[in-house]
Amino acid sequence: MMEQSASTVRHNRSWHENHAGTAVTWQWQRIQQPMQSNSAHIGDLGRWKGFVCTGTVLALMLGFIVHSPVSGADTAPAVNRLFVPVALRSVRTVPVPVPWQCAEPANETSQGACGPLLTGVWYYDYITPPGTFLARWGSLGVGDGQFWFPCGVAVAPDGTLYVADTDNDRVQRFSATGAFLGKWGSPGAGDGQFWYPCGVAVAPDGTVYVADTGNDRIQAFGIAYPTTWRGEYFANRWLAERPILIRQDAALDFQWGTGSPGSGVPADNFSARWQRYVPFAASRYRFTVFADDGVRLWVDDTLLIEQWQEQVASYAAEISLSAGYHRLLLEYYEAGGSAALQLRWTQLGPWREFLPVIKRASVACREPDNDRREGACGPLLSGQVYRDYISSSSDECDWFYFDMPVAHTIEAWLREIPSGCDYDLYLRGPTGNHLTSSAQPGNKDEHISWGPLPAGRYYLLVVRIEGWHAHVPYALRVEY
Repeated sequence: MMEQSASTVRHNRSWHENHAGTAVTWQWQRIQQPMQSNSAHIGDLGRWKGFVCTGTVLALMLGFIVHSPVSGADTAPAVNRLFVPVALRSVRTVPVPVPWQCAEPANETSQGACGPLLTGVWYYDYITPPGTFLARWGSLGVGDGQFWFPCGVAVAPDGTLYVADTDNDRVQRFSATGAFLGKWGSPGAGDGQFWYPCGVAVAPDGTVYVADTGNDRIQAFGIAYPTTWRGEYFANRWLAERPILIRQDAALDFQWGTGSPGSGVPADNFSARWQRYVPFAASRYRFTVFADDGVRLWVDDTLLIEQWQEQVASYAAEISLSAGYHRLLLEYYEAGGSAALQLRWTQLGPWREFLPVIKRASVACREPDNDRREGACGPLLSGQVYRDYISSSSDECDWFYFDMPVAHTIEAWLREIPSGCDYDLYLRGPTGNHLTSSAQPGNKDEHISWGPLPAGRYYLLVVRIEGWHAHVPYALRVEY
């Protein structure tokens, strides 16, 4: 069935269905109107006006997107859109709401807002990319960073890119800015070889999948991240401009003093950024940094520590991590004078239970000898928990010692102080000299973080401030 006039072409069509024994007839109408210059009419694209059905059905809601016509004679902005919401309801035709124009960039402010929106109707719009050119790299060839008919690109969780370099029968890897990071593959049918690879994808765990088209197969490749830190050094405090030095650092444990951290880097007013992917077991971890001066630490996308100022200080923060690789990113700047940086982390979990140190055969510890430095209990092992008692009113303190083999920051905790007691924790140097202390009121936990300090013997001193308990021990732990 067709009706026609000079200005409008109307198409009608119907179909029949049976719903639970009830006959239902659907009918649709399509209206075409001629294109008009400099207008927002639908033109040749047409629109759905409405649906008619007989019988009883549930109400439905649909929306259709219709673009403005574009032609040589049409001067309307090409980015204008026409919204034509269509409602379906049973047993009657719903009139089409009057459409409106919605223009970019006017609708980026409240004055140009699109509307009014009708209740219960879906509307569709676009976020238009700005189309700004960012970067390019590569040329025709077989060298590193060159391509021969590349057919696939994939972005890894760490932001690097994998390219299926099809006619070179290989896969290349690049940083987000196009720096060449590596490649693998050669012509052939063996493992790790390709014949016109045409696609590449990266799983969340870093596994790389390659469509080895000419060999009619998919190959999967695991990823092994470097065990070193990629360090970028800048000749300013702001991590700005191009790095003056890029190198692989084995560990973030530096005591530069008043010297330069590397060739071409100034001794003062420099900054650096390090990144590394590290495998972790599922657990909670404590990250500790010592910096002179400013420091920021990210674990994946979490800014864990931010202390971006001139200072000489240690900071610690905890985070729970899932099993697998996690990205560690540390930024640092040096203002003037001495410069130092250290990062370390420890896995937290249930404290391992040990016998009180006074009963451990491997540790010589006797009362009242441990009331003085010469009778200190030890050596304490890093990361282990030891328990001892303040056993009487005359037991004023307990001395402990440990031997630190390399320069490091020292952290110590005094916990499980008996109720009604107040014990403090002191850190002493190799000659018994005072370094720092923790003096929380009552039986609150005590915590010390100090360093980095040079290798050598150090002492922990548990001092009774108030109260004692001969049968309830305190818990002492040190990490170095």
